[in-house]
Amino acid sequence: MDYSGQEATALYKYQWDLIHNPKRVWFAWLKDEEEVKASMIAEEDLLIKTLQNIGINACAYCQRCDYKPIQGNEITKLLVLAGKKYLCAFGHLNQDNTITSWNRLVSEQSTIDKTEFDKTILQVNSDQFIILIKNPTENPIICQVDNPFANYCNKADPFQDKAFTEKVVSDINKCATEKDYSGYKTSFSFNRLEQSTFDQIKASIEEKLQNDLFVNVKLCVELTSAKGKKETLLTKGLQNSADTDIRLRVHVNNQDSKVFFDIDVSEDYLQEYVPKWQQKASSKGYEDIDIESLRQAVINDLKSREVQGWFSVMSQSVGSLLSQKIGGFVEVLQTSQKIARNVWEEGKLPEGTWHSNKPETGYNDYPAYARFEPAISGACDAIIDEIMGIPLIIRTGYQLMTDKQQREAFLQIFTKEGFNTLKNALKDEVKQTFTDNQLLVYNSTKITTTVAFSLVTGGGNLLVKSGKKLDEIFGILDGLAEKFKNCPKLTKYLAQLQESGQNISKKIARLSKHVDNLGAEQVEKLAKQVDDIEIAIKNLDDLINKFDADIIANAIKNIPDEEIGDIIRQLSKFKDCGGVEDIIKDLGVSQKKAIGAKFVLKYADQFDPSEVQFEVKELIDNAGKITSRRYDAVINGVRHEFKSWREWYSWSDDVIIEQLVKDLANPEIKSLENLQWVFRRSEGITDEILKANVMKALKSDKGKKMLKEAFSNKEGQFKKLFGDKVKSADDIINLIDKPEIFNQIFKVF
Repeated sequence: MDYSGQEATALYKYQWDLIHNPKRVWFAWLKDEEEVKASMIAEEDLLIKTLQNIGINACAYCQRCDYKPIQGNEITKLLVLAGKKYLCAFGHLNQDNTITSWNRLVSEQSTIDKTEFDKTILQVNSDQFIILIKNPTENPIICQVDNPFANYCNKADPFQDKAFTEKVVSDINKCATEKDYSGYKTSFSFNRLEQSTFDQIKASIEEKLQNDLFVNVKLCVELTSAKGKKETLLTKGLQNSADTDIRLRVHVNNQDSKVFFDIDVSEDYLQEYVPKWQQKASSKGYEDIDIESLRQAVINDLKSREVQGWFSVMSQSVGSLLSQKIGGFVEVLQTSQKIARNVWEEGKLPEGTWHSNKPETGYNDYPAYARFEPAISGACDAIIDEIMGIPLIIRTGYQLMTDKQQREAFLQIFTKEGFNTLKNALKDEVKQTFTDNQLLVYNSTKITTTVAFSLVTGGGNLLVKSGKKLDEIFGILDGLAEKFKNCPKLTKYLAQLQESGQNISKKIARLSKHVDNLGAEQVEKLAKQVDDIEIAIKNLDDLINKFDADIIANAIKNIPDEEIGDIIRQLSKFKDCGGVEDIIKDLGVSQKKAIGAKFVLKYADQFDPSEVQFEVKELIDNAGKITSRRYDAVINGVRHEFKSWREWYSWSDDVIIEQLVKDLANPEIKSLENLQWVFRRSEGITDEILKANVMKALKSDKGKKMLKEAFSNKEGQFKKLFGDKVKSADDIINLIDKPEIFNQIFKVF
């Protein structure tokens, strides 16, 4: 074993046994039972109570002592520590609740058995460490000890020294806390494909900590792994972990596929703002408000399992790899505390979280989840004005960042219940031009919310918001129209969107003159229409950012005008899925091919894009002969064959016989649940027509012959799919004829 940090070696079997089973191995060092006796232990009751409370049966404090060992004091076959000699003070809790201690020198031996037991590595990187044994069947817990014990190497039994026992007790408690990950506030599991190396996780965290936006969030991240690796990482510009306000502990266990998080906060966090807010409270006549208690409430929220659980859920959505998720957790924590600090420092949310019209606010630097609607920010700042609302709004900010539904619910209050209250506040201002709509929404909402603080809500000016959206939409439309000027179908589609937007814009201008008679339903209806246009434009814009505009134009040429919007939406949804290029190509080949491609898209639209791959080619090994099979899609691991036939054709029987029989004989099909044939519903293809014709094809002479040959060659495969009782092709046909099996394989959609 190597503690130099330069080279680590395996833990050998006898070494593992030594610390793994103290009862049978440690006591074997002594010549006879008489030598196993309790020594005088200072603070013995404290040590016993500590071991009992934590559930530890034995402990050892080891410190490097490079001196010539006293004659007879060196024990053979102990821990090998790469040439370094360690003196260890051992303590064992007996069944009668007494404690035994003794002292032994640990040194490297040249005649030891070098057989490796496993690859456990003790990366303590220290000249002193502590070992805890819970029971003989569990792995030992090894922790670094920060400070050596003075004159330790010259003591016959250090446990007779009260100061030493107290140090060991302190080290035991610290070690147990560090290693008992059940005490961490939150965690999440990950799968094998998401795993990242320790260095990849470290790099992801360092990237977040180097972000200039968060230099005022003084954060220390303590990263550990189940293999004993440890790194302490600090916010950019900090040199010492003692200078940080927040400590985030992250423990990664790749073996159990789980990562643990725990946030701790300095007792002095945000203390510098207390006098200012206490003075402000007094000036407002709020003598009964205790600002210190508000600060403690903010700290307690951040340390709570609930808030850390929100951060954990949010971090899992920011990337596909574990390193990205852990980096995401760090960023969510940084962002939340950047906002919290701004609330305490300026009495409002940072303008960068909502004011996109003002580049100097840093709006584009904030993560997307921390960019709030102006109405939300106006309401929040109004609540902060009431001082008592500071902890509440910081906590609400955590929710708005991490929970999309909470954010939408918050806005719904503004757009419905809060609208009538807001209406009068907007009465004159809403008639202004849309030159700074965000500021209008923000200020108007703030006015209203100050009046309605008891609701912790306010109202939102959807009318103004929708007008701003239209301004942005018209700009994007102009750019898209230029790119598709040679595509008549898309030119017409974009012109229709432009016309719809202009009509809505006219309605907004007209309604703004009659605010007194304006109802929430009218405004929400207009906002919904604007949102629909915005989504349609975004879908097309996303597509041409992924594919060449000419490719998209070619794909649309065979699509009826009334279906273009849906096709663009579906292609945008699946733009990052494997094989979507083939779908796009088929759409433009011919009317017939387009019908098939549309059918595949329509069916796949039921699923999340992460579950779908198109045009998947599979190589099949049939007794050494490699053949290929291309499936139209693989969805959630299920191989799909799609048929968009208008009716049952003369050649349809042959397709069923040849393709289906080959699919059933495919050894990669582990069960019938792995295969699905989907037919497009039409007058010529119904559930009844499909089953009658499929069974007719299978029962034909050709069908029986192919099934018989396939069964003869792949009997084991067919029994895997249909059960061991299958003895012939007829058995297979009879089973497929059963509704529960037929409907498992075939579907009309």
